[in-house]
Amino acid sequence: MEFETIHCKNSNDESLWTAYKERLLAALHGTVFHLTSQHALKLIQESVAIEHNKNERFKLNTNSLKSFGRLMGWVCLFDLRNATPELITDTLDRYNFFFPPGDLGRETSNGLAYLILDSTYYDRLIPYETFNEHVRNTGEYPMAVPKIETWIPDKVPLTWIEKVILASIDVILTDEQIQHYQANELAHRNLKWGPD
Repeated sequence: MEFETIHCKNSNDESLWTAYKERLLAALHGTVFHLTSQHALKLIQESVAIEHNKNERFKLNTNSLKSFGRLMGWVCLFDLRNATPELITDTLDRYNFFFPPGDLGRETSNGLAYLILDSTYYDRLIPYETFNEHVRNTGEYPMAVPKIETWIPDKVPLTWIEKVILASIDVILTDEQIQHYQANELAHRNLKWGPD
């Protein structure tokens, strides 16, 4: 498994922040990945797999509480294999995987880990359309990131991970930025996460 490090020295410097996002997106585009904190990555390495969290045996990210994948006992992944710039922009508006909402976002300065799935295992992916079928069949609206989220049942062995990108940001937030971040987090919780 290969490791790559991407770091932003100051998220308030627009040129550094833009360069960080562009470099990270270039590394992620065309891949399928699982996003977690670098702290959780250590636990994943100890268990040698990314495991589902249906029974809440791991700390829950506040945004995972109603996650479709978690509720099904699946590992949640982002599928950027065929993502257009418009779809990526829409996804980032709903779930900013550069600076995620909730508990995971608060760990951004401690580092995020993007675990990239080896293409050999793409045939194991459960497509997003499964979420739409679930909503039509049950009338339930759990959370899923439209068109981009995909899943693998139960767990993803670390041997299936081709590369890990360790990303970190030196976050120096002003009071105004904290208020903006909190407002975005509240708006994120109130988004309707239904079928397309």
